[in-house]
Amino acid sequence: MRLLPLGICLAALTAAVAAQAPPPAQPPSRPTFEVASIKPNNSGSPTSRADAGPNGRVFISNSSLYDLVRNAFELQRDELVPSGQLPSWMVAEKWDITAQGPPITDQASQRQLRVMLQNLLVDRFKLVAKREVRDTPVYALAFARNDRRLGPQIQVSTLDCAALIAAASQAAA
Repeated sequence: MRLLPLGICLAALTAAVAAQAPPPAQPPSRPTFEVASIKPNNSGSPTSRADAGPNGRVFISNSSLYDLVRNAFELQRDELVPSGQLPSWMVAEKWDITAQGPPITDQASQRQLRVMLQNLLVDRFKLVAKREVRDTPVYALAFARNDRRLGPQIQVSTLDCAALIAAASQAAA
């Protein structure tokens, strides 16, 4: 008879401890678009376009999956497997994407939109990406002469590259 109340007490104690324990850790939520539409583009147009409005609406028109991956991960052409080594459809097939994300208020919002685009590619295109380091040829521009003078056919540029870059950045903003 004494074992029955002890068993009931242990069961009640176990239930109380379980109720107070925090729930098991959930994986962190991945930022995703609220809604997204992806459609094939068969226009045959050679130009593509990408816009992200301050309201968070993203519109990408006539873009290949190759270019979508490059833009989502901020890669240069030489940082991604050369297009000749990819399936032809990844470069040839074009897509239109319309998606709604949070309002864009600063650089952090733009980075978040890129992460959301990455997650969209993973979810909808089943993209699996892997980063690796490869040795690639590098060309060094070096002086051929010990006195470091330029040859007779080479002239020093008078353009102020920093000013040109700043002006282009201002025009884009």
